[in-house]
Amino acid sequence: ELATLKAQLTAGTTSLQQQLIQEKIDALRQKKQDAIDKQLGSAEGVIKNTEVVLGKIKEAEGLIGAGTTGYGSYLSILPATPAKELATVLGTIKARLGFDQLQQMRSASPTGGALGQVSNRELAALESALASLDQSLSPKALRENLKQIETSYKNWQESAMGKLPPERKPEVGGTPSSNVVDFNKLK
Repeated sequence: ELATLKAQLTAGTTSLQQQLIQEKIDALRQKKQDAIDKQLGSAEGVIKNTEVVLGKIKEAEGLIGAGTTGYGSYLSILPATPAKELATVLGTIKARLGFDQLQQMRSASPTGGALGQVSNRELAALESALASLDQSLSPKALRENLKQIETSYKNWQESAMGKLPPERKPEVGGTPSSNVVDFNKLK
């Protein structure tokens, strides 16, 4: 549409017609710039959110041990214990997982609100959709599950920064193309 308008602009039209066409061109450019700005703002939010979750994962990894997981998880009912601290950090990660899953589902919905109300049970299922963060797991199993979540969040963060994971990179001529999106080419 922009190319058509540019062609009309140079096609010997009157001054008034040229002015109207130029206004249409400017409106299209502004609409495109607004879409780019919205996409960049959304990407910045994703990056900040993933940083919070990745920080909590590192915090949880430092608290995992025999006294905080498995049988040690029973100590999580006692205040000021490492087990209680781990329970709190895992709770934060679970909440973020559930919220992020909801946001992704809502974003994928054409209207953005197709999910309606979500029950506590459904939210718990969303929180554990990626990996279980049950404190009663063995230290090894909990670390592996945290690693899986960490990998997922790092991939999400890289996607928001314009990078694609290796399995999603487009190939041109049999060789992987650059994994960075050039936002300047979107203007």
